[in-house]
Amino acid sequence: MVLLGSIVPKKGPARALELLWPLRHQVRVDLYGPAVDPDEWARCRAVLDRVEPDVAWAAHGPVGHDEVAGIFAAADLFVLPTLGENYGYAIAEALEAGCPVLTSDQTPWRALGAAGCGWDLPREPVAPWQDRVREVIGWDQDQRSAARRAAVARAAAARATEEA
Repeated sequence: MVLLGSIVPKKGPARALELLWPLRHQVRVDLYGPAVDPDEWARCRAVLDRVEPDVAWAAHGPVGHDEVAGIFAAADLFVLPTLGENYGYAIAEALEAGCPVLTSDQTPWRALGAAGCGWDLPREPVAPWQDRVREVIGWDQDQRSAARRAAVARAAAARATEEA
């Protein structure tokens, strides 16, 4: 799983880490982005600092735009429990890289589940978020490949609509 974006409350990185906490021994979570909001970064660090040494979590800090596609391409899921996005460029970039997305329903990126490339869920309750992550954990290679193809197709459809 990857979290990529500015470390600010609106993007929800601390919330994402907390909702993934019960699954910490089943997933690797990589957090990328500048710590813009010191309080939000402190909340993220509070989660990361309490994990056991054998849990695969890492905070990488800011990355260059030229690295973003590769980061998404290497991940099985982009998690973004945002409070709201006008567009959601990171969502578009994840989908273009073939990375399914788990985001809030507060973006224009809707019906991701129907498209087979992720989910757009209400921020509450957290159980459906954890259920979707468990689903991704259980995917076999065929399911993972199908979700990646669906993500690329969803991005292409969005791009065609925008260009029209």
